[in-house]
Order: sequence, then structure tokens, then C-alpha cells
Amino acid sequence: MIRIILIWLNTFIFLAISFVHFYWVFGGKKALEYVIPVRFKQIFFNTENRLKVAIATATVALVLLVFALISFLNYDNFLEIQSLRGPTN
Repeated sequence: MIRIILIWLNTFIFLAISFVHFYWVFGGKKALEYVIPVRFKQIFFNTENRLKVAIATATVALVLLVFALISFLNYDNFLEIQSLRGPTN
């Protein structure tokens, strides 16, 4: 039972972080000032690099979404393995 909870928790965490990145890609500003170090703010928050930063952030969001999908698919595999083993005493 604890494994199932951990798989769901892992999936939820990856989805949440992925959705935050998608929020930033589509123009969200909330909490953005807390995640970029001060020394990089001038580099990231200028008009020349806006597209590069959006592409990089979208890539991170997609990778996190894939990780969530892999984690969720692991849930199905876990249930299948458990059913093959039969009941445990």
C-alpha cells in the first residue's frame, strides 16, 4: 500500500512542478523572482533572451510531464506484478 501512495505522490509532484513551468512559459509571473538567482536576473529578464528562456522552460516542463507519465505508468505495472504474485499473507 505504501508503494502505491509513493507512486501517486511522485506523479503528483512531477505534475505540479511541470504545471508551474507551463504557467511561467505562458506568461505567469508569480514566484518567478524567488527561483532565479539575483546574478542571473538581468540575463533572463531581457527582451533578447525571452524566446530562449521560454523554450528552455517549456523543455523542462515537458520533461517533467514525461517523468510524471512514467511514474503513473509504473503504477499500472506495479498493480499487474502484484496481481501475478497472488495474495500475500
